Amino acid sequence: MNLLLAEAGIPRKATLLWNIISWYIGDQSRIRAGRRADVREALPHLQELLSMLHDLRVVVLVGGVAGLAEKSIGKLTDVPIHRAPHPSPKVFNIYPEKRAEALALYRMLRARHAGGSAPQVQIDRQ
Repeated sequence: MNLLLAEAGIPRKATLLWNIISWYIGDQSRIRAGRRADVREALPHLQELLSMLHDLRVVVLVGGVAGLAEKSIGKLTDVPIHRAPHPSPKVFNIYPEKRAEALALYRMLRARHAGGSAPQVQIDRQ
């Protein structure tokens, strides 16, 4: 993620990266993929976080699990919400066009919000 932001010209200090499911999910041997129920459970915590970000300009939902919260987040904030592919090597190696898609989005957001110091929030899957 940091490489994409740097390549797009977005300073890391201008962003807040947050996992929508901000606690460990899985068992003692491995993490599991987030589910819709996990996202629902995380929403009150996300609402609290968003209420603290008074100068929020944009939210980027990164990956499919974070995307499950798009409608709910839209009810919590009136800033633009965008979706981006997850930047894992698995995604970008199998679908190189996804990296280009993400980079284009971040460059567009940088251009749109140039000069501002307010954070952009990246909400990841977990």
